Amino acid sequence: MYLSKDIVATAIIDHVYEVPDEKESISRCFTQTVFTPEAFIPPVSLPGGDLGEFAILVAAATEYGFEFDAEKLFSSVCAFYKGDILALEPSLHLPYLFKDPHLYGLEKHIQILEKYIKRDQKIQITNYHKRFAGVILVESNHGITPEWQIETDAGLVKLPVLILHKSFIDKRHQILAQQLIDTKAVELYGDLGVDYLYEVLSEMTDVHAMETLKHIDPQLPFFAAKEKEPGIFAVEQYI
Repeated sequence: MYLSKDIVATAIIDHVYEVPDEKESISRCFTQTVFTPEAFIPPVSLPGGDLGEFAILVAAATEYGFEFDAEKLFSSVCAFYKGDILALEPSLHLPYLFKDPHLYGLEKHIQILEKYIKRDQKIQITNYHKRFAGVILVESNHGITPEWQIETDAGLVKLPVLILHKSFIDKRHQILAQQLIDTKAVELYGDLGVDYLYEVLSEMTDVHAMETLKHIDPQLPFFAAKEKEPGIFAVEQYI
């Protein structure tokens, strides 16, 4: 079952949760939708979570031609980690990234990914398949749970929803860009600085998300949901 614009508009408010300031930068892979009941669901839902963001940084450096220190990049990204995420399923993004690194701009640096990502997480291409109900690009100060319960004519159904949380991703990228400059993890050209690094991070995150969505299901409906005021979302459908 796919989401519709009407379902998103009426049901999204039932799936919001408060995010404490100290947890605004904790990430998960946006393909992880099932968590243990006691888990705090990380609000920064992006391609691959922390490990995926390391790959995004490497791809951005390759695409835009700036130098980087892999160890400092990895340390900066992992500094956001705050303990077990308690997801009950694997990331789908990371296996796709290793399967087709050239589609993610990573073919030249696959050895770096092998060294840093595979040393922390065993990545395997499996027969794990999952049908998702849709993708929602979110702008809000609230977190959005990725497993929705929707009332239908056949009763209550659970729908896994891919959330790309633009607001929390943007906040994290602003912090990360500054950290990378301060620690000299990257070497930019001329007078380019934090604003430039933030922009290329955002662009490459979009590229990686879209590539993984093509792998998962190119027919997935795509929505944007912006919280205009507390509890009121404006919803648009793009696909």
